[in-house]
Amino acid sequence: MVRENPKTGETSRRRVLAAITTGAVGIGVGTASAATDRHVVGVDPGTDLGPVREAATSVAHEFDFGSVGRAVAGSFPVDALDSLREAPFVRYVETDGDVGTLGHGRDEPLCDPHEQQCMPWGVDRIDADDAHHDGDTGSDSSVAVVDTGIDPTHEDLDVTGGKAIVTCSGACPAPWADDNGHGTHVAGVAGATNNDVGVVGVAPDADLSAVKVLESDGSGSASDVAAGIEWAADQDIDAINLSIRTDQDSQVLRDACAYADASGSLVVAAAGDNYGGPVGYPGAYDTTVAVSATDRNDWLMACSSTGPEVDLAAPGEEILSTVPRDEYRRDDCTSPATPHVTGAAALTTSYGLSNDEARSVLFETAEDIGLWEEEQGEGLVDAYAAVRAARQY
Repeated sequence: MVRENPKTGETSRRRVLAAITTGAVGIGVGTASAATDRHVVGVDPGTDLGPVREAATSVAHEFDFGSVGRAVAGSFPVDALDSLREAPFVRYVETDGDVGTLGHGRDEPLCDPHEQQCMPWGVDRIDADDAHHDGDTGSDSSVAVVDTGIDPTHEDLDVTGGKAIVTCSGACPAPWADDNGHGTHVAGVAGATNNDVGVVGVAPDADLSAVKVLESDGSGSASDVAAGIEWAADQDIDAINLSIRTDQDSQVLRDACAYADASGSLVVAAAGDNYGGPVGYPGAYDTTVAVSATDRNDWLMACSSTGPEVDLAAPGEEILSTVPRDEYRRDDCTSPATPHVTGAAALTTSYGLSNDEARSVLFETAEDIGLWEEEQGEGLVDAYAAVRAARQY
């Protein structure tokens, strides 16, 4: 699906430099004391990034979110940050916050995927297997897993490629390979192949891309995640999976999700594993689809975050999926719940639906399982009902 890129032309460098030199703002460089944390400086759409880049002692990322704005992530002297905060073209200056994986791993699956192909109960619960029987497997659609990477050699995954925002550590088969396990597990829920081994994902024939933004310990920065989202959007990915969470509202992360949404990607994010607490970011942004987690009895899992931002619920209890080195593991809560929705989105976009149309179909066909709206949103995702509705477009 080819989409128009919303990126716009840029304001001239001369105009930006004039704003710095003739106004009350002078950006200190070099001799000023260095800030201890990485920061993100966001500017107006079309603004030249040169002066901000020159103010930094090192640059990690440069962003162009089109009509949303532009940004530079890096290390800046303290005096430069103070000056930038006063610049008329600067929208925000923020600390580059921490982001991490979600989920609680369990070993020893009841069904042994080394002996037979296992149908994960979550795939069955959302009726994705019924869609498969009708020939709806996500072909002609694409999914990006923005996470710790994906194992490209796994027997049950067909990874078309990827991008390493951070590089895999150790002897890795690709820079975007998984040195943690979390991203590979998420990828299997969304798109493990139907090949008579292992497990089956929600959209087994969707093109699967790995976007490695988190380190081997599952941690990362908001700007790294934003860079991964931006890359996925620029590849015209249909559905972007974010099984990650941060408690800190980050403007660069908000901008990245808005850019992906404007570019035509459906961004699906975990509500978070903090029952009784608020939905985390990026799931709390209105440009994402926030997913809570349910158990085998359709009750909200005790680990799942709740709140008015929750859009859909999906299975999250003991979800069997792929992990590196041709292994399999069960994982819990909103991390594996989220790719159930991402996979269902891929099934619908294979019919040519836009991200807005796919979102509407997923919401309209969701099953009311009797939970509070802040727990289930529109209801439990129903992949088969969504596919049947998508056929009418």
